[in-house]
Amino acid sequence: MYYGTEQGLSGHKTTGNTDDSLVREALWGKTDATGHQVGFDTKHPLYVALHALLTIRSAQPPLRYGRIYFRPLSGDGVNFGLSTFQTGVLAYSRILNDQEVIVLGSTIPQGSFSGEVIVDADINGANPAYRVLYSNKGKMGTTVGPVTLKAQGSVSIHEVDGSITNGPARTLPITLEPQEIQILGR
Repeated sequence: MYYGTEQGLSGHKTTGNTDDSLVREALWGKTDATGHQVGFDTKHPLYVALHALLTIRSAQPPLRYGRIYFRPLSGDGVNFGLSTFQTGVLAYSRILNDQEVIVLGSTIPQGSFSGEVIVDADINGANPAYRVLYSNKGKMGTTVGPVTLKAQGSVSIHEVDGSITNGPARTLPITLEPQEIQILGR
């Protein structure tokens, strides 16, 4: 992020456009139609979204300090792996001590994704439920889960190094709308 991003300023003028309103420096000298200087727009959609994300980041230590683990996904509950398609779903966890926060992002332009994501087995041993801390589709507060245990031999997990393991694994059910971002926590 660069200053002005939260106000939708791109930092440069478009070809043939002599208007300075898109230049980041306009933050400190913007005027309205009457010529009066205007302040920071705290209702701008980018500002609102960034404020929500930064508030969650402040409240969730794993998002600031946690280790990052890319998480295998499954659409059928049996075959798990990282999305290898140009349009797909990205899933990763941030873990700090006994806290796990899961970040999901769908790059699928049309159609939703319903499936499961692998979560840390030690942290999620008591079948907890997660809740949606953030969604760009307005699902905040929705409960997700609970985490379930897939028995040894009941799944096929395709690891990044090319190896395949067969569980056991703890998984969390997820549903993402097209181009949805979710942050899940407890």
